[in-house]
Amino acid sequence: MLERASREVQRDAGDPGVLVRGAISDVRHLVCDIDGTLSDRAGSDVDQVRLLLDRLAHAGISVTLITGRPPRLARAFARSASHHGYTVSAHGAALLHGPDQRPVQVFEPLTLVDLLSARHALAQIGTPRWAIETDSECIVDALWEPASRGWWECSEVPDCLRSDPFPVVLKSLVHLSPSASPQEVQFLLSPLGLISDEMSRDGTVYGIRRRSHSKGQAMRRWGPIMNITAASNTLVAVDSLADQDLWEWAGVAVLVRPEDPNRSAMGSTMGRAALRRLLFRIAESRT
Repeated sequence: MLERASREVQRDAGDPGVLVRGAISDVRHLVCDIDGTLSDRAGSDVDQVRLLLDRLAHAGISVTLITGRPPRLARAFARSASHHGYTVSAHGAALLHGPDQRPVQVFEPLTLVDLLSARHALAQIGTPRWAIETDSECIVDALWEPASRGWWECSEVPDCLRSDPFPVVLKSLVHLSPSASPQEVQFLLSPLGLISDEMSRDGTVYGIRRRSHSKGQAMRRWGPIMNITAASNTLVAVDSLADQDLWEWAGVAVLVRPEDPNRSAMGSTMGRAALRRLLFRIAESRT
C-alpha cells in the first residue's frame, strides 16, 4: 500500500491542482493552511474536511492547522471540523489546542504604542477608519462600536485600549482610500517592525501585524510543543508562495495551485480536491 501511494504521489506532481515535492512514505505529521488549501473561505466543504481529519487521526497522523485567521475564526473552523489538535492562528500570534481550541500560547501582541505609531505613519496616505482584533481570556476578537459598522475613526482611541491591563491585540485592521497601494502601506509600516496584509479585493482594507507573526516563525517557536521536530516526516500544504518559510519543516511540500495563475493565493477547488485525495491515500496506507 505504501509503495503504491508513493507512486501515486509522484503522478500527483503532474496534477493541475497541486504541485508535490518529496515522498510520503515517512509522513507522520500534517501542517496545513486552511483557506484555499484545506477548505474554501466559506467553509462549505467542512464535512469533507471533518471526515479527512478523522481518517488521519485514526491513522496516527497528527494534524496542525495553520492560518492567518484570528483566533475566533480559526476556533470556529476547527470546532466545526472536529479538530482537537493544535491550531496556529493569526499568522503565528496564538496557538490553540484541544476540543474547545483554547489558547496555550500567545506571542508578542501589539501594544498601544504600536497601534498609535501605525496610525501616525499611515496618516501620510490617509487613514479614515480603523478597527482592532483583540484577545480576551477566551481569545475572541472584537470590533468596537459605535463607530460605523465596527470601525473606529482614526482620531479616536477606545477607552478599553487605555485600560490596565491592556487587552491582548493580535492584529489591527485599517481602512484606507483606494488610492493607497500595498507597497506604500508596507513602506510606511516596515520601520515599525510591522507587516501589512491585503484583506479586501478592492485594496482598501489591510491587516497590520508584527513582523514576528509569521507561520514559519511560529513553527520554529512551537514545533517542539507540538512534537514536530523532524522535517522528513512532516507534510506541509499551503496555497501561497508567501508561506514558503513553512517549507523548511517539510519532508513533503504540497502547493495547492491557484485558480488564477496570476494570483499567488486562494487555491482552486480542483487543487483542494487533489490535496484531499492525496491525504486520504496517506491515511489508508497507515491502516
